[in-house]
Amino acid sequence: MSDNEDYSMGDGINDFVNTIVKNNGGWAIPNTFLENVEAFYEAITWRDDFIIIILIIHLIFLILIIITRKIWQAQLSLLITCAILTMSAEYINIYGNKNWKLLHVSQNYFDEQGIFIGVIYCAPLLFLSFIIVIQNVYYASSLLIDVKTKQFKLQQKKKQ
Repeated sequence: MSDNEDYSMGDGINDFVNTIVKNNGGWAIPNTFLENVEAFYEAITWRDDFIIIILIIHLIFLILIIITRKIWQAQLSLLITCAILTMSAEYINIYGNKNWKLLHVSQNYFDEQGIFIGVIYCAPLLFLSFIIVIQNVYYASSLLIDVKTKQFKLQQKKKQ
């Protein structure tokens, strides 16, 4: 097949992709999920101040969630903060796309689809929110068990 030949759907797509890979110095498009993850990981300069700050913020949130696990008011505040930060991701992405040099990053990570902001910023916040919800469900179930145990003991005393 020549490079100028039209490609039909089906088997021709594989030939087309193979031709592109051969003509572009052997670089390959990631095919599997793990290859996509590896390509994403390799594309990020992890020593950029902006990336380090985001990771530190997530770590601080995790520590606060663990420390305040039995204080429901603090947990609620952290959950609301995570929700607000997650909802602001689109605006952060738009700002970052326009002003990425001001953020002292080595490249413009802020694409139109929001892949970077979704993976590096939102996904950890959603995971932290999930941890808060799980902790509070566990705490509520423990309280329910305590209340029912006391209620059962009180009923037993009334019967005697």
